[in-house]
Amino acid sequence: MIADMRNTAFLSYKSLWEITIKMALGKLDILLTMRHLWTVVEESGYEILYLTEKDLDTLSELPYHHGDPFDRMIIAQALQRKLDVISYHKNFTFHPIQLP
Repeated sequence: MIADMRNTAFLSYKSLWEITIKMALGKLDILLTMRHLWTVVEESGYEILYLTEKDLDTLSELPYHHGDPFDRMIIAQALQRKLDVISYHKNFTFHPIQLP
């Protein structure tokens, strides 16, 4: 799905925020600085999803199946834009989003 050049791959800004926090806490062991990771993301052609007022509206209406704020925002962004989500995390199965 991501490798298919006919598709646009999106990346939530919340994902980058979560990566930054996990790196700072020592919970994510990657050999890139955040600045370098940002460059890699930009060069890979991902379109960044920034937070909007509509995303917050959608988030406020989500059932509270779990408490992970990052996953909840990604779900809200996907619902708002009618996007599929690629994730291994079970939290995404509780919501009406498409998981390929």
